[in-house]
Amino acid sequence: GFYALTSDGDTGVASGESLLLLPDTVESIGERAFASGSESHTAVQALPASLRELGKEAFSGTALEEGTFPAGLEEIPEQAFAGTRFGQGNGTVQLPAGLRTIGEAAFAGAQMDQVQLPDSVEKTQRKGV
Repeated sequence: GFYALTSDGDTGVASGESLLLLPDTVESIGERAFASGSESHTAVQALPASLRELGKEAFSGTALEEGTFPAGLEEIPEQAFAGTRFGQGNGTVQLPAGLRTIGEAAFAGAQMDQVQLPDSVEKTQRKGV
């Protein structure tokens, strides 16, 4: 299912739209929340600045228009952005300065031009980037 948790406790982010706009009150996005299969094409404008936590495969197979990650994100779990297209497939991914861990296959098969890794990354699991 599609869900996200906002700072005021609301859950429920609209899905099925051609371009999802996530509000800046979203702090946590659950496992496979916006994952797309081969028949579905979910596109998300940007990750909200308030985002602190991501579930596994949260954006797997989606299109993410902007590749700037929020400052409060310390971990990118396994396959969170596997198969994701950043920009038009030539976007730059800017990971935040406080990021510590990149999970297994977090960006496997992702379409992007480049990734900017911060010095704060302590652990990158197999095929993380």
